[in-house]
Amino acid sequence: MLGNAHFHGARGASEVAITTPVVLRYTAMHLAGFVLFGLAVSGLFALAEREKRVLALIFMLGCCLAVVFVAMVYGLSQWVRDAMTPWVFLAGHALGGAAVVGALGYFHRRLLRVPHRGRIAAR
Repeated sequence: MLGNAHFHGARGASEVAITTPVVLRYTAMHLAGFVLFGLAVSGLFALAEREKRVLALIFMLGCCLAVVFVAMVYGLSQWVRDAMTPWVFLAGHALGGAAVVGALGYFHRRLLRVPHRGRIAAR
């Protein structure tokens, strides 16, 4: 549905034709987007391991992306409302987001550790 909407301008379920080229093009576009986004976020987390202040930037970026995502879901649900509901998008992206957070937490465990502070010597 989304592939036809994106590549051919389909506006409803009646205009959709599920074909192998459309599915492959949409899958390739999705894969490329996820790879590029994953590399960018991984680079930010690698930088955050060296400079903790970057975590604030990552948090703000995540908040902005969440707002953009909610607006996108609303817009897409208005555009292709015959076949999909916003909950389909929200559920898929929530599961994907949880997987990304889990992977980043696993591979960048140093960011979750609280730095150990030594005792202050008594005078």
